[in-house]
Amino acid sequence: MTHQYWAVGATWNGGRDGDVFDDFIRFGCWYCGWSQEEQPDQYELINQICVGDRLAIKKMMGQGATEVMIRAVGIVTDIEEIHMDGKHLKRFHMNWVLPKLNRLVPAKGAFKSIQGPYAPDDAWTRQVFQL
Repeated sequence: MTHQYWAVGATWNGGRDGDVFDDFIRFGCWYCGWSQEEQPDQYELINQICVGDRLAIKKMMGQGATEVMIRAVGIVTDIEEIHMDGKHLKRFHMNWVLPKLNRLVPAKGAFKSIQGPYAPDDAWTRQVFQL
């Protein structure tokens, strides 16, 4: 089976409502704070993520930046439906293989909460997910 590669965020509201990166690493998970009703396009992508897929948590480097910081790389181990803050969300249980990175890579348009899937043989994907 071929796994998919995704770039995901860990800040709410463009960073204005907090950075939850440390919680994601500590609790071995990732989830998007948007509900399906709030961001249907993002939820279409979320629904494509499967066990075994690779996630890279990225951070924006400021308006107009041409690079993003890759903060962690991991593998989805389980997926569950949860209710949080009155929202129905999906939580992805993660094995954070590289939990504390500071790897600058070209942004390649990875500015939304979730971007992908990226092709496994793409040079950018290899740069982001290399161990």
